[in-house]
Amino acid sequence: MAEAMLRNELNNLNLSDQVTVDSAGTSSSQEGNGAHEGTIAKLVEHNIPTDGLISRPVSYLDFINSDLIIAMDDINVERLEKAAPASKKKNIVNFLSIVPGKETESVPDPWITGDFDETYDLVNLGMPYWIEQIKTRI
Repeated sequence: MAEAMLRNELNNLNLSDQVTVDSAGTSSSQEGNGAHEGTIAKLVEHNIPTDGLISRPVSYLDFINSDLIIAMDDINVERLEKAAPASKKKNIVNFLSIVPGKETESVPDPWITGDFDETYDLVNLGMPYWIEQIKTRI
């Protein structure tokens, strides 16, 4: 969901040609599957394109090729930090860590909670902060 939302925002700001957005999981259990139907429904509800949302596990090259890796929760931050080369650990952050008042919170996985509204709302809340952060990096 966050990948599609970020791509959409960058596209709306004419920045999509300057930033590569991708997503990967810390588990391979859903590898090759498309986004959950609840995710698709929530994105369609907000007129956000859903093309290209195919699950894949994070790889070593993701750490090497990424300037920033944004995890949705602390568990995945920890998993990513364990897998990352030492020089790339500083690039891994929790999505809500830059949102005032939410710095210690996590975005719940709607695949587990079934609450696609809550996840969408939290990602939407954080999006302006990430857009500003990205603008400072390009």
